[in-house]
Amino acid sequence: MSADAATLARRWAELWGVDPPAMAEEVYAPDVVIDHAGHGPRSRVEGRAALLEAERVLLEWIPDHANRIVRVVQEGDRAVVECVLSGTSAGDPARQACPACVWWDLDGDGRVAHEVAYWEWPKRRPDDDTAAGTLVAGPGRHRSASWYRERAARLAELWTADPLAMVDELYAEDCVMERLGEGPEGIVVGRAALAEAETALLDLLPRPQRRMDVLDVVAAGDVAAVAFTIEGAWGAGARPGAAPARSCSPSTATTASPPTASTGTGASPGPSRSPARA
Repeated sequence: MSADAATLARRWAELWGVDPPAMAEEVYAPDVVIDHAGHGPRSRVEGRAALLEAERVLLEWIPDHANRIVRVVQEGDRAVVECVLSGTSAGDPARQACPACVWWDLDGDGRVAHEVAYWEWPKRRPDDDTAAGTLVAGPGRHRSASWYRERAARLAELWTADPLAMVDELYAEDCVMERLGEGPEGIVVGRAALAEAETALLDLLPRPQRRMDVLDVVAAGDVAAVAFTIEGAWGAGARPGAAPARSCSPSTATTASPPTASTGTGASPGPSRSPARA
C-alpha cells in the first residue's frame, strides 16, 4: 500500500524552517534528489547533506519562512502538493507569500525519493488569503489514469495548433482560469474571456514556434495535476526557448477535471487552476 502523501506533506510543513534536520530525516530519503523547475541542473540537490545546506542558505535569505499546505493529489507512489510559501526577506515591508507546487516520487519507506519544486519568490505578494487561490469541490468522479493522460495530450496538441479550438473543446462555459499569486487581476472568467486571452497570447507566442509538451500527470478523482513545458518565440524577433509550468485543475460541481494549462493571461508560465469540460 502506498504511503499517505497528505500526512507526509503536513509533517513537511510543520518541520520546514523550524527543524531542518528532523525534516530531512522524516520526509526525505537519504539519497533524495531535488530539482527546481526552470533553474537548470545547477540547482539540483542530491542527498540529505546537500538538502540541509540548501535549507541553511534559505534560512539566511528568508529567516521566518513557513509553508501552508493547500491540497495534496496522490496517485500511487506519486503525489503533487500545492502550498503557499511565506516569510520576510530583506527589503520586504511586511510578510510576503507566493504559491508553490512540489511533485513527489515516494520510496518504499514512504519518504520522498525525488522532488521537483516550482516556486517564484521574486513574484511574491503580501501574505493574505489570495495567494492560495480558490479551491472548488467537485462531484467526486473517478476516471482511469489513461483518461487523464489522453486529455492532457489533447490539450497540449490543441494549445500548440489551435488554442481557440482547445477552449471550445476542453473548457466549460463557466470556466475560471486563475493564475495563482496574481490576485483578482489574474482571474479569467468564462469561455469567451478565455478565448480572448488565448487570442492575445497567440499574438505574443505565435505559431509555428509555439509548442506545449506534457511531462507528467498525477490525478485523483476531480483533480488532475499536469507538468508541462511551453516553448516558442515570445514576441516579435524573439528566439525560441522553453519554460516549465505546473497546473492543478479542480472541477466545479458540474464538470469533471481534465488537465488545463496556465496560458490564460499572456504572462509567463506558472501555477494555475481552471475547471474544464468532462
